[in-house]
Amino acid sequence: MSLRWRLSLALAALAALATVVTASVAYASTRARIDAEIDRLLEERADTIVAMWHTTGGRRSPGPGAGAALGRADLLAPDTLVQLLDRDGDISGRNGEVELPVDATDRAVAGGAASSRAGERTRLRTVRVGDTGYRVATRALEPAGALQAARDLTERDRVLAGLQRRFALLGAAVVAVAAGVGFVIARRATGALEALAASAERVAATGDLGLPVPVGGGAETGRLARSMATMLHALARSRQQQRDLVQDASHELRTPITSLRTNIDVLTRHPDLPAAQRAAVVAELRTELVELGALIDELVTAAAEEPEGEEPAALVLTDVVRRSAERVGRRHGRTIAVDGDDALVVAPAHGLARAVANLLENAVKFSPDGTAVHAIVRAGRLEVRDAGPGVAVEDAARVFDRFYRSPDARGLPGSGLGLAIVRHVVEAAGGRVYVVPGVGAGVVGFELPVGQSSSST
Repeated sequence: MSLRWRLSLALAALAALATVVTASVAYASTRARIDAEIDRLLEERADTIVAMWHTTGGRRSPGPGAGAALGRADLLAPDTLVQLLDRDGDISGRNGEVELPVDATDRAVAGGAASSRAGERTRLRTVRVGDTGYRVATRALEPAGALQAARDLTERDRVLAGLQRRFALLGAAVVAVAAGVGFVIARRATGALEALAASAERVAATGDLGLPVPVGGGAETGRLARSMATMLHALARSRQQQRDLVQDASHELRTPITSLRTNIDVLTRHPDLPAAQRAAVVAELRTELVELGALIDELVTAAAEEPEGEEPAALVLTDVVRRSAERVGRRHGRTIAVDGDDALVVAPAHGLARAVANLLENAVKFSPDGTAVHAIVRAGRLEVRDAGPGVAVEDAARVFDRFYRSPDARGLPGSGLGLAIVRHVVEAAGGRVYVVPGVGAGVVGFELPVGQSSSST
């Protein structure tokens, strides 16, 4: 069952429940008021007839001669049945053909006993004679005997039955109207959702992430539509980035693979190559394999959404820089001077170490032999300076792009992914990267939000 029909039925069910509760309360209240009015009239009639009985018959037990009082009662209250009981509870007279039933309690009242409940002047109960219901009031007479006054409940039952029919018709009309209104409301409420579902189905069927998404509707549906449009835009951007990565990676891998194939062909075609030349070819093969392995590692890192799913941690940035500087300096036989404070930053430990190492490797690559590389850390900001040619102004905006290599750097080893990985790690941790363009020195760095800090060193 669709959401539209479920909402319509739910509104109809709520309307039906409210109608039933309201009608039940109204019916019970009306019935109670009618019954109370009948009881009041019966007690008044009983009082009047008892007064006439005392006037005509005196204070004696009702006997066969009680007809005069009943005749006068009939004239006074023609809609009331009157029946007299003697001291034994037997019927001694009545003003009609209907004989009201007498039970043990009525006989006890006629015999002079108290009424059924303490404090009651009149005993009231409902009886049935044939198919007709009667409301009966039994009143004791002095010194003995009892009077029974009854009223036919046919009219009362007819009124209540008519009221039930009206409530049923009204309830049916309310439910029908509620169902119709609910259907209209549900159609308007679910229209935007159905449009979104249709858009999602088209995207799933065609794979086209650029299909338009309707962003109308109320607050919730409009928010859902905007979120879906944003999600599709992000997916389209991610897919395009993956395509760009594959294309750039294939281009970058083609050169070392071609060089490897060429050197292997040389060794295959010239088995009698002199030892010195063979050693040079083998050394070049080894170098190219190392660079190819590094390129593959950088490709894997660049393709990952997060650095190995690592959780951020509070780290002293200067300590991370010192450890990386020691490893990079030992690997290349270079001096890397580190000057920093003990400010804390929050970042993934492995990813941050990789970003710092990439910055230092980049500086070592462009810094001439015999020159030092300087790493300065202040309040979550790392700045790496080298003695290289620096970054040209026209290259400053692209040095952190994947596979970008400036014209001066294309003859040097590397894949163009090192600084791109730095930007990915830093921005994922809430920081930013920067470069200071100029000639005669390279200045590249990043800054991260500071967690807390102590005194500077």
